[in-house]
Amino acid sequence: MMGGVTAFVATIAFGLLSIALASPLRTNNGLSVHLSVADGLLGNSTDGHITVLLAPAGVDPLENQDVTTSPDHFYGKNVFQFHGGDVAFLSGGDGYVQPRTGVWGYPNASLDDVAAGDYTVQAFLTPYERVVRSDGSIVSVKFPCGDGALPVDGPGSLTTPATNITVSGGPQTISLKFTNITAVGDFNGTEIGGCSQGNYVDTEHLKYVKIRSSVLSDFWNRDMYVGANVLLPHGYQTNDTSTRYPVLYHQSHWPADTGAYGYLTDQAFATAWDTGFIPGTNVTAVRETPKMIIVQFRHETAFYDDSYAVNTANIGPYGDALNDELIPYLEKTFNTIADPYARIQDGGSTGGWESIANTIFRPDLFGACFTSYPDSLDFHRHQAIPLYTVDNAYVLPSGENITSIRENINGTLTNVTSVSQENHWELTFGTSSRSQLQWDVWNTVFGAQGYNNYPLEPWDKVTGEIYHEAVEYWKPMDLGMHVATNWDNELHLGQALRGRIFIYVGSWDNYFLNEGVEEFQKTVDAKGGTGWANVTILDGEPHGGNYQRRETWNYLELVASWINDHAPNAVARQSSPMAYKEGGVVSASVGTWDPGMKLEAQWVVNGRPVAKPFVVKQGDEVTYHKREKVQLAVTGPVAALAGVAAARQCQNITVEVEVSARNGVFNQTTPVTNIDVTNFLLNLVQAGKNYSAAVLEGYATVSGKYHLATTYCEPDHGQPSTVQLLTHGIGFDRSYWDLSYNNYNYSYSCEAVDQYGFATFSWDRLGIGMSQHGEAVNEIQAWLEVDALRALTQQLRNGQIPGISKKFNKIVHVGHSFGSQHTYALTAMYPTISDGIALTGFSQNGSAVCGTPEFALGGNFIQANTVAALSAYPNGYLAAGDPSGVQVNFFSPGDFDPAILTLAYNTGEPVTVGELLTFGGETGSLNTFAGPTIIVTGERDTPYCGGNCYALSPSIPQLAFKTIPNAKNPQAFIVPGAGHGLNLEYTHPVTYSTVNNYFVKNGLGPQRARGPHGPR
Repeated sequence: MMGGVTAFVATIAFGLLSIALASPLRTNNGLSVHLSVADGLLGNSTDGHITVLLAPAGVDPLENQDVTTSPDHFYGKNVFQFHGGDVAFLSGGDGYVQPRTGVWGYPNASLDDVAAGDYTVQAFLTPYERVVRSDGSIVSVKFPCGDGALPVDGPGSLTTPATNITVSGGPQTISLKFTNITAVGDFNGTEIGGCSQGNYVDTEHLKYVKIRSSVLSDFWNRDMYVGANVLLPHGYQTNDTSTRYPVLYHQSHWPADTGAYGYLTDQAFATAWDTGFIPGTNVTAVRETPKMIIVQFRHETAFYDDSYAVNTANIGPYGDALNDELIPYLEKTFNTIADPYARIQDGGSTGGWESIANTIFRPDLFGACFTSYPDSLDFHRHQAIPLYTVDNAYVLPSGENITSIRENINGTLTNVTSVSQENHWELTFGTSSRSQLQWDVWNTVFGAQGYNNYPLEPWDKVTGEIYHEAVEYWKPMDLGMHVATNWDNELHLGQALRGRIFIYVGSWDNYFLNEGVEEFQKTVDAKGGTGWANVTILDGEPHGGNYQRRETWNYLELVASWINDHAPNAVARQSSPMAYKEGGVVSASVGTWDPGMKLEAQWVVNGRPVAKPFVVKQGDEVTYHKREKVQLAVTGPVAALAGVAAARQCQNITVEVEVSARNGVFNQTTPVTNIDVTNFLLNLVQAGKNYSAAVLEGYATVSGKYHLATTYCEPDHGQPSTVQLLTHGIGFDRSYWDLSYNNYNYSYSCEAVDQYGFATFSWDRLGIGMSQHGEAVNEIQAWLEVDALRALTQQLRNGQIPGISKKFNKIVHVGHSFGSQHTYALTAMYPTISDGIALTGFSQNGSAVCGTPEFALGGNFIQANTVAALSAYPNGYLAAGDPSGVQVNFFSPGDFDPAILTLAYNTGEPVTVGELLTFGGETGSLNTFAGPTIIVTGERDTPYCGGNCYALSPSIPQLAFKTIPNAKNPQAFIVPGAGHGLNLEYTHPVTYSTVNNYFVKNGLGPQRARGPHGPR
């Protein structure tokens, strides 16, 4: 059909070729370039592609070829059977003439349009190799040679000298001569296959492997190779085959000789990896590097710098070559764990697509993928192109150009390059999808082979007209469609992949890749329910960075944690030491070890061992009394570290406040026994009855001076202008904002201070934690706590907090759950007291939250003073009776570390009867606050949404902002997959960045640096 037309046009064009070379058909009204070859430089005739670059005078034409920023003019033309005695003519250029045989230019299609002026010009001839593939198809392509498939000036290219010229603006001929051949890179390794896939020399920790692929060699009818860069962990011993390691397959572009995550280019990462210890910082302790092998593939191809790691009609069976030939070879060569749970895929952009595609296509081989800003997962949005529903890839039906690349310029998303511009630029480097650039490789990977033997292109490269018949052949590579159509057939992908796909993208992705992620998420959610795939879309984040914008070591530890969580039971029995701090005393457990292990411990202070090692045994807890960055290193058959940082410019401060509130007087007997507690809760949740109103007898003013326990943190450089006042909810104390577990990985305060430059001020609510306690029914109630929050805010504003040297210009309030209710009530009573608020774990539907069976009964509450750790509380303080009660109210299935659940229960704090009786009344009035307001709630929040916040009607934003009608730039965000305990779940980075980015964008904090866009 369309392929036949293509072949017919090509046949006519080939017949005209000799005429085109001898005498250009177009009248020469402008610049013409004549290219000859130095004697002896080109021995045999060749098909190929000529590229001519004109740069501003004195600028190297190869210095910048980027479509968004290059000052060059690009012109290209194919040549056929070109030999040493020929002269190639380039003149004119017309977008409506087939570029396969004519001149095509960018940004101007024609050489006639080159403006008068001074230029530096250089020309390149990329010679093609004619290949007869095993299916009989014949193509002329350029195979790379360890260069990563450069689009111009790759090894073997003929080049002219860079020459300064003056363009007159009228008819003019410039003669250039090819005098040089670009040499192959200086490889000195001993790998097979010569320069194919490079050839490198091993180092101590980085090993290079290359094999001849049988399946690729058969496909191409020539020897073909694939390689790998294998990064071995500290302590790896080749002969120790009993110690085996999981493997992270890090998909990316052409790696050359580097290792993953900047090994060889990032000295700090390389040093830590080689020594086995991650240096401590002001917020993290020294700790061991994750013990895993990290593999990068080398698979440059004739069409791009890598193959996309899947089987394709045009590039060949690279999926089989990597997964069924190279990986088995690696597993025989290195001490790996050859089980799916220990084979993890990750990568970003191109590597992101490769990582999720391999997990989807081969769930038998890989356990999970951590995929970042992947290329289009669902072709309902191919970048920003609605590929299935529009007729032109360059222009929408409205007439608006479709953008390919956008940038964050001074806080504003700005379109910089259109799809048509980038495609036209690619055409100057090669036709028939041979530019070795981005859009062309997508044609090559996603599409079928055309009748002309080259990729069947989905649209006209010049006009953008979409060929819908060709697009049909893309659908097997539409990953959303592939999962959906194979959901419950013999592949059972719905069951096989559940909980194994983790995707991250920024909402400001430079290439609109967030749109394909969103389409994929809609498709799989429709089949498997919300959360079938763990999708994180961080507001305002651009293209680039690690998964969820995590710091590299934090991310690698996340991967290691996933592997450990899914390993056999022998691994799961062990647990690392855990350190925590109370005042100036650091305490640490020695961890959990299999019986019979001989354990030895040593304190490590500021990264250095102190004192002598000492013998410990299972169940021991040890203490250290100095305020420094402290670790406990415990050594058995393997070493383990626990760390706690006290150096993040934080101080604990006891603050006296004078408060007064109109409290309710309740005819409610203080519970004494656990039976009393259960009776109270059953009354509270009785359907059709407002129990609080039933026992309310009147009101009384409660006033006095109270002591509150607080923690203040600021950046190393000193006090900033903005402080976040953090109020925790029920079940926790102020450590909810600054949890030391896993080296402060779950610390909101660390993120706000270190990454965004805020100060933070957290407090134990009045009556809770280390703050002053009180009578549980008619004293410690919501409104008294709200007034305590008012008093703290005013002291911060006035510079009256002991130990804090200055006043704060701006105060923003962040609450969680009950703390969000307090924040709402504070700003309703005092609309100018805050500069901005974030209500997390919150909804107006929560007015009855403590009267719902899910919360009140699901928490399995008991008398708090029957728990040893809470024995100092008087009667009427209630606490969760077991970890399952905490799980029901705070944690979403599959979104938490089981150790966090245990910690949350062991360190949990109670709630008073008076708080439960007054919960929700704070949010019953209209709030005229006019500052920036954001609401962040977990999708699976049980107390506020019954486990499904998408099912609420009216929705969270619809309801909330009716009661805060004057809010500035209001935003509501539902964290996918998260429960009520937002700060403590795997999805916590989404919560942290959403809140802090919102404050920054609304002028309430320092601007956060944004990364530049990189290759897709």
